[in-house]
Formats: sequence, structure tokens, C-alpha cells
Amino acid sequence: MDIYDSAQGRRSAILQKLREDSTVNVSQLSDMFGVSEVTIRKDLRLLQDRRLLVRVHGGAIMVAAISCVLIFSRE
Repeated sequence: MDIYDSAQGRRSAILQKLREDSTVNVSQLSDMFGVSEVTIRKDLRLLQDRRLLVRVHGGAIMVAAISCVLIFSRE
């Protein structure tokens, strides 16, 4: 069984990709994991509820990335 076959493994991989790229795209993740975009959106929503990422149109960004944007926009 591949690690991505489980929801938990897929979500861990999503977080790893976020750490690497600072942003993820729903359609790219769907293709990467071979699941529907609806499934990816559910994963992202759950990870956002756990405050591990921030949802944006079409994907998600790291929580740290949004913090940097907010800090610089105040200056």
C-alpha cells in the first residue's frame, strides 16, 4: 500500500509540499495523488481547521507565509 492511499498519508504529503513550495494548488494535488479535487479541498479544509495552512482561491499557503504578508502589509 502506497503512503498516499490513506487520507493521513496524503495530508502529511500535502504539508510536506507546502514546506517545500510555500503554496499548493488543488488541481496539481489532485493529479499528484490520483484523487478528486473535492477530496483535496476536504483535506485542505481539515488542515486549515487544524491551523496548519491557510486556504486561498485554488489552493493553500503556509501559515507562516500569510503571517509574513500581514507583517509587511502593516508597514
